[in-house]
Amino acid sequence: MGKWHLDRKFPEGIAICLKDVQAVQSAAIRGFADRTLGPLLPGLSIQTELYALYETDSHSAKPQTTNDWFDACHAAVALPYCDLFLTERGLAHRLRRLKADIQYRCQVVGTIEEALARLSSAH
Repeated sequence: MGKWHLDRKFPEGIAICLKDVQAVQSAAIRGFADRTLGPLLPGLSIQTELYALYETDSHSAKPQTTNDWFDACHAAVALPYCDLFLTERGLAHRLRRLKADIQYRCQVVGTIEEALARLSSAH
């Protein structure tokens, strides 16, 4: 690899590539901490933020289940592209806590009654 770089007049060799990787990693970490990755990578951002919330929420005594993981996957795929996202109450609460409804301009609904009220007002 080093010879390939030298043959192509890249005297820094692999070190320059590693420097770029480190810069990208640092930018990604800053973006996650600042919550600015959402519009760029909504699917990854939603799922990561939900997982982080499960891991750091001092009010929740129950661990994340397989169903919770699948629900987070569905939210990550659909929520950024919907006007109305119907889910179960717990996930709706967590998404609102993360302000995903505001960030992606999507109404997050967690009960049948709320869903019916929102859908009937859409006429």
